[in-house]
Amino acid sequence: MLGDGGANALGAMLGVALIADGGPGRMPVALAALLGLTAASEVVSFSRVIEAFGPLRWFDRLGRLRDS
Repeated sequence: MLGDGGANALGAMLGVALIADGGPGRMPVALAALLGLTAASEVVSFSRVIEAFGPLRWFDRLGRLRDS
């Protein structure tokens, strides 16, 4: 698990890489996706979505210690 600090830093690096590597049309698409996800987070619990979707649940649990 990254924790808040690691997740924020990783997200910032990926966001900068996405924008810097693309053409002029990529920024509006990225902004629309960011706004859409932010709006969705006000209505939908992403934790519940992750728990309900097997591959996301598997990825989310990577790095966690197994219960003995």
